[in-house]
Amino acid sequence: MDKIPEESAGQAKKNLQKRIQKQRIKREYAKALRKSGEAGKAAGYAEKAVKGAASAIKKISEVIAGNIHVILIAAALILILFVIIIMVSSCTAMFSGGMGDVMAGSYQSLPAEIDEAENSMTLKEMRLQNKIDRIETDHPGYDEYTYNLAEIGHDPFTLINFLSAKYIDFTATDVEPQIQSLFNRMYDLTLTEREETRTVRAVWARMGF
Repeated sequence: MDKIPEESAGQAKKNLQKRIQKQRIKREYAKALRKSGEAGKAAGYAEKAVKGAASAIKKISEVIAGNIHVILIAAALILILFVIIIMVSSCTAMFSGGMGDVMAGSYQSLPAEIDEAENSMTLKEMRLQNKIDRIETDHPGYDEYTYNLAEIGHDPFTLINFLSAKYIDFTATDVEPQIQSLFNRMYDLTLTEREETRTVRAVWARMGF
């Protein structure tokens, strides 16, 4: 088997940076999905409020039909209902637009420390993936390579929530041992060398001869 030329240090660094950038894009996409889901829920609440108000207005109209003396009272109630609808709509806009800021401000640690801690886990995962990608280069001479791998990746929100709950106000340096411990529990790469004897008769048997 021909050996695959070893990757240069500069190229390996570029590949690692590209992987980190992809992980950051995934995190931003996850944040966007969270915001979209929260906005959708708020919009649903507003829609229910509007439908409820319309139903109430209809019932009020039925009650006051034929009772002219209570028209002014009904008009006042309708005005109040419309004011409530407007207030709900305003709250929906504020909720969807400001939820990201609320989530970002719910942590006591500095944003720079949070990003550095999260990037530490991402970097470890990228190094592991790079090691897997280079198995055939670093361990040449085998006729076949069989992989049994789980997905590599973590939820940044889960990681930061865990660190914030355990350490409250932390720095990336303080939680680095904890991140390394989590990484070791999440991933375990084992290489097993195995020899197999395959005879011509066995091949024929599988072919139906």
